[in-house]
Amino acid sequence: MKKNIIKVLHIFGKLDRGGAELRTIELIDKFDNNYEFHICSLSGKSGSLDSELIDRNIIIHYLNIKNLKFILKFIMLLRKENFNIVHSHVLFMSGLIQTIAFVFGVKGRITHFRTSKDQKENNGIRKTRNIILRILTELFSTNILYVSKTAKKNLFKTKIFTSKHQVIYNGYDISKFYVNNKSLEFVYVARFNENKNQKFLIEVIERYKNKFKKNIHITFIGNYNNEYGRSFVKLMKNKNLEENITLVGEVNNVNEYLSSYKFFLFPTKVEGLPGSLIEAHLLDCIVICSDIPENIEVNEYFKETSINIPLEVDKWTDVLNQLVNNKKYYSKVSGHKSVFDINNTYTKMKKIYENYK
Repeated sequence: MKKNIIKVLHIFGKLDRGGAELRTIELIDKFDNNYEFHICSLSGKSGSLDSELIDRNIIIHYLNIKNLKFILKFIMLLRKENFNIVHSHVLFMSGLIQTIAFVFGVKGRITHFRTSKDQKENNGIRKTRNIILRILTELFSTNILYVSKTAKKNLFKTKIFTSKHQVIYNGYDISKFYVNNKSLEFVYVARFNENKNQKFLIEVIERYKNKFKKNIHITFIGNYNNEYGRSFVKLMKNKNLEENITLVGEVNNVNEYLSSYKFFLFPTKVEGLPGSLIEAHLLDCIVICSDIPENIEVNEYFKETSINIPLEVDKWTDVLNQLVNNKKYYSKVSGHKSVFDINNTYTKMKKIYENYK
């Protein structure tokens, strides 16, 4: 082993195919052999990305945070591996992680927020827990990173150590985004859940057909093998909209699908930094989004081809009809793609990592 190797432990809930996990893997690929990467899965379970990580020689540790022996096992891991950096991506539980890392001498303690709010903060106990964890996060993290300005604004209303807080956008390898002939119209890419709001588009399709007496077709890409996905399918069938919807499921080559579509629909309720929205822009799609701050922040870099709309069925119905009938929208202005270039993300992250050799 090289003397000056930098050992980094990433912390995730579970290693499934999500935006934070995929962006982290792509970023790890940019680092040379002077770095050794480990990932700790706090679910204690294997995930769909495990094989890809193993192929990259990334070492996986499975520690169930709900297990009573978790803290002891995590301490043992830190002592055994002597990490330079613990880079945690698990929202406010990062406060606990970084407190332990501080006590046991880890130099670099990076907390990385990948969303803009805690969706489960709906009771007094959870709020109190988060207040405590926020304090621990700010006290014991050396760096606090956010995927968006919105996340930075929302998650810490008051910042004690302002120099610790920094926004770093997720990066993409722009050279891999090839635009095909855009022969298809509407597509939505996202895992099926309440926040991604796929059912809203069922209401839009129904209203569109009734109002304009025309058909419209939307392709949905993403894993729908869950409770929300099954209820989506049931609602689709109850409204007799099978001919208006194609369900593709989860795919590895999302960009190949996305590049053939003119219009990207994105009626989400909450985001961190919306990855599939950025990918749609990089593939020269016109995007139609809910007007939440996270989406608007991304669309500021692509103003000519972004439409932000409140989550109101009638407004979405009218906009989709205008798009179908207005050919001028097919002309594409590329926008500021370089903002989301992975090389920018790599440069900023490498600079942080090098502080903890």
